[in-house]
Amino acid sequence: MYNEITGASDQQSTGVTCLQGTRVSHLQSTRVSHPQSTRVSHLQSTGVSHLQSTGVSHLQNTGVSHLQGTGVSHLQSTGVACLQSTGVSHLQGTGVSHLQGTGVSRLQSTGVSHLQSTGVPHLQSTRVSHLQSTRVLHLQSSGVSHSQNTRVSHTQTTRVLHWQTTSITSTDHRINTSAGYRSIIATDHKNICKIWE
Repeated sequence: MYNEITGASDQQSTGVTCLQGTRVSHLQSTRVSHPQSTRVSHLQSTGVSHLQSTGVSHLQNTGVSHLQGTGVSHLQSTGVACLQSTGVSHLQGTGVSHLQGTGVSRLQSTGVSHLQSTGVPHLQSTRVSHLQSTRVLHLQSSGVSHSQNTRVSHTQTTRVLHWQTTSITSTDHRINTSAGYRSIIATDHKNICKIWE
């Protein structure tokens, strides 16, 4: 049988428990999800900006100085030794053969063409001027002395020959025409000796 008093209390008790259950579960679900979403977004926005502002400056200040201090000393100690050991052997092995292969062919190709183009006109101009200067000086020095020597000797020989021929013809003429030809020959002989002196 239905009891109005007890029925009402039963409905109230079940309704309250039902409301309490649904409200609690609703509050739990909304309260948990809302703080999670807002806190995560807040942490993401503030944390990233804070890390960006502080972390970058901290890394720049500490990282650069640390790298400068350790990196330079490490590069100095290892780099010099590495360059000394590998660089010298590499230069000795490849540098000498490369210079021998390319240097000789380059000198042969460029040197010959350069000498042909520049050397020939230079030699032609210098040789012509040198020959002109030396020939003029040689002609001046040797020509004057040669002309002086030849002229003097030529005049001496021509005069002597002229005196000889004239004296001989004169003696022959005197011998044939005059009576005292012995005295004339003696005097002519003295004149010829004077000319030769």
